Amino acid sequence: MKRYSLGLVLLILVLALGTAAFAVFPVPDSTATFNVQQGFGPDGQLAWFFCTDTNSIGMASFMQFPFRQMTLAPPLSSVYRPHLIGGLTGAPQVYFNTCTQQGPIFSALPGDPQYSGKWSVVFIKFLPGQCRRVCNLDPFDPIHNPFGFPILSGPHQQATLSSSYGTVRTGTVIDCPIVAVGRFPVTGPWFGVGTNSNPSVLYRLPQVVAYNAYYKTVTLPTYYVYCQEQISRYIDRCTLIITEASDPILAARLKATFAPGLLILDEDNAQDFTVIDGRVFGQTPPLPFVLGGPVGPFRAVNQFPIIEQCPTGPGAQNSNRLYTPFMEVDLFELTNAPNPGALALCFVNNAGFADMLEDSGFFTEVDDGFINAPVLDCTKILPPSGACCHP
Repeated sequence: MKRYSLGLVLLILVLALGTAAFAVFPVPDSTATFNVQQGFGPDGQLAWFFCTDTNSIGMASFMQFPFRQMTLAPPLSSVYRPHLIGGLTGAPQVYFNTCTQQGPIFSALPGDPQYSGKWSVVFIKFLPGQCRRVCNLDPFDPIHNPFGFPILSGPHQQATLSSSYGTVRTGTVIDCPIVAVGRFPVTGPWFGVGTNSNPSVLYRLPQVVAYNAYYKTVTLPTYYVYCQEQISRYIDRCTLIITEASDPILAARLKATFAPGLLILDEDNAQDFTVIDGRVFGQTPPLPFVLGGPVGPFRAVNQFPIIEQCPTGPGAQNSNRLYTPFMEVDLFELTNAPNPGALALCFVNNAGFADMLEDSGFFTEVDDGFINAPVLDCTKILPPSGACCHP
């Protein structure tokens, strides 16, 4: 009978975690459950959401069980849109009423060209004696719209707007995907009659695999990715969700919310989400895109996708100041098949090695828009490594 040391067994398990990843993105790898909160849409619709990331240390330090603590993601600062300036660049506004306990008011919903899942934070500060609920962005009218947006100037001024409040400073951005618009379902399937035909009235995030009406939770698919730690250089296997996508075909494949608003954010501060898709560039199908999206089946590869930056911990404990959930999807396809009959692929577990292979001409990059992909957690699995097949 052979006897093996505990160290050898652990080494085998670690290598198995790192290499036995025969995934075909965008097929999910697992699931995660989130408690959702109630807010309002611009016309008073109920909007159900949860939050994942923020550029504000103040908000990242705030904990409110059972809701998820937001992970600090400083690059989100680049997508902030000041509330006093118009235009169509940056994240739209979300308004918090500071004088009463209520949900925020979102200025965009799924189906809106500006919707991205990311929000520039604005606070409503009522003047003394004026405090009330605000449930929509239409102008206040004491008879027809008593919960409308407050009057901000003139003899009947009710409130002022501010970009800071308490420990939350100017320029705060939060990542809060909206999972449902309208009444939260009580019984039956997640989708009801007429769902998503008019997202501003009734919307359900298509990827929800389960929900709980009593606890107000939703269960979403998750995806495993590789990420190299900044200090130790070890490779982590991270778990993330993808709730929004700017490409309609990729959004359909992920069952995510189609979010064209991701295209108007600051792409210079997005990180790469690299997918080695197992195809040969220019092979069947002859074009990598049809109407802006990937076509044809991805072949099974021996690894997960790769991201450049991952958080080192939850909330404000994240010390990686380069982490962001705003990502650009890059499909890496073999420039030339080393063996057309048996497509052997590289094992790539870090962004630096992937970039080197692209620069050498081994891979051809095909862009596929942007996604909102908050990272939930990471587990250290193995030292950095890479191996390539040869023609």
